[in-house]
Amino acid sequence: MYILAPVGIAGAIACFAFIVIFRHKRIVRLSSPVLSSIICMGCLMLYMSVFFLAIQSKESLSTTIICNLRVWLWGIGYTLAFGPILGKIFRIYFIFNYRRTSNLKIEDWMIVVAVGIMVGIDVALLVIASAVPQLRIRAQVQTSTEYSVDSGFYRVPISNNVLDCQSVPDQGYKIWHIILLSYKGFIQVLSIPLAFGARKVPIKGLNDSIYIISIIYITSVSLAVIIVCFATLNNQGLVNVLAAVYSIGFWISASVILLLVFVPKMYHLYRDPNENDLASNEHTKNHFSTLEEQAKKLEIELKEVKAQEQRLRAQSVSREFSVSKEADINVVATD
Repeated sequence: MYILAPVGIAGAIACFAFIVIFRHKRIVRLSSPVLSSIICMGCLMLYMSVFFLAIQSKESLSTTIICNLRVWLWGIGYTLAFGPILGKIFRIYFIFNYRRTSNLKIEDWMIVVAVGIMVGIDVALLVIASAVPQLRIRAQVQTSTEYSVDSGFYRVPISNNVLDCQSVPDQGYKIWHIILLSYKGFIQVLSIPLAFGARKVPIKGLNDSIYIISIIYITSVSLAVIIVCFATLNNQGLVNVLAAVYSIGFWISASVILLLVFVPKMYHLYRDPNENDLASNEHTKNHFSTLEEQAKKLEIELKEVKAQEQRLRAQSVSREFSVSKEADINVVATD
């Protein structure tokens, strides 16, 4: 993972540079440069957590810092990377299911605020873990000595250092870690029905919803594997195996997000630098929005016509009642 983590970090920086350079292009504006930048930042933090998960050290201070950096980086990074994805899929789901019955328009700043709230919950959980002595992470270096194959007249000893991040007591760390992973799982579970409901989008201009749905499914499987491995391997003392599972899971999640969010846009600009195809798609989208607005106006006019018809019927019934009442009075007066 020492090699894969720097490659991922370089990829995240390259994607951010792509957003900055081509921020005036339609394909980048449609996906919101602000949300895309947040995704890049989250993936960068996930790759950095993979790097620190692979680091081993003997110094007590540095090991404690590494243990805390691991959790802070993947805890906040995962939310920053996946939060905008959740916001985007919710917006697509809302447009094609509740747009006709609601005038609410989900703006980019609303999604940014929602991501900020989710990150705030992460920070609160991490601060509590750092403040409460029973949950505070401490490092413990476990050293095991092995011997190489015979080399002439002697065998060369090899010392393997295993960095074990725990708390005192050990049960407090496990409980807090389960809470943090459960929070990630809850966010992931929320996105699955939204992805299923938005899997068929009729507008070609929103074809990135296909990639967003794929991201949700793949990252859900990755996070589920991490949670299962933590529940099973942590009690068996397989620290290196668990760190490898975390590293691979977070590396795959960050890589899938970057590849499916940015590579299609890069390919689109490479294939169509002038964005002629996207211009026609945008015209179709604007035409669809115009028809939708006209349909809403017709619905309002129809409601007004029905209300006027009800008022006329009420007036007609009232007149008939008054005429019949006058006729009865005339009959009585004649008698």
